Amino acid sequence: MTHSQTNHSSPYLYVVEKSSPSALSIYSQINAWQIAKKIESKLKQKSIDDLEPIELGMMQFGHGDERRIIDDCNLNECGIQHFYIKSTEPLGNHYHKNKQEVFVIVEGKGIFTYLPLNHEGKPLGKQKTISVKKGNVIKVDPFTAHAFRLNIGSTMWCFSSAPFDQDNLDMHFFKLHIE
Repeated sequence: MTHSQTNHSSPYLYVVEKSSPSALSIYSQINAWQIAKKIESKLKQKSIDDLEPIELGMMQFGHGDERRIIDDCNLNECGIQHFYIKSTEPLGNHYHKNKQEVFVIVEGKGIFTYLPLNHEGKPLGKQKTISVKKGNVIKVDPFTAHAFRLNIGSTMWCFSSAPFDQDNLDMHFFKLHIE
């Protein structure tokens, strides 16, 4: 399989064509296999009758820094964050090796800058910047350096495929040039 990147509001929208295997399709297969093994392992730990169909969490409100106020909740296998933007200083300038994030711009507008990286954290091409506004949804895959510059008063949600863990940060600094 081969892929080609299309230019839409999401940094990664791939059109997959049948031909020879690509690094992306092999990576996707490995990632899917790892997820399946994780689920299988959890199912082996408990019987189906013991599995809880929900997990109840609690939002923690009002922490952050001079750039933003964060309300968040970490569940066992995901995290949710709400950001209220207090300054136009960049947010992000990092990448994750394992975590995928989906951002939703709820109010306001700004720019989103990103750069795909290889598995050693080295750039694959040039960084790109897109305008974002209320209603935009941005999916950020692992090994994608990313940063936002949003207008004061903007709000956004971030849905993460893993909880924030202060003892095991999957957050690797990568400075992007943000206009």
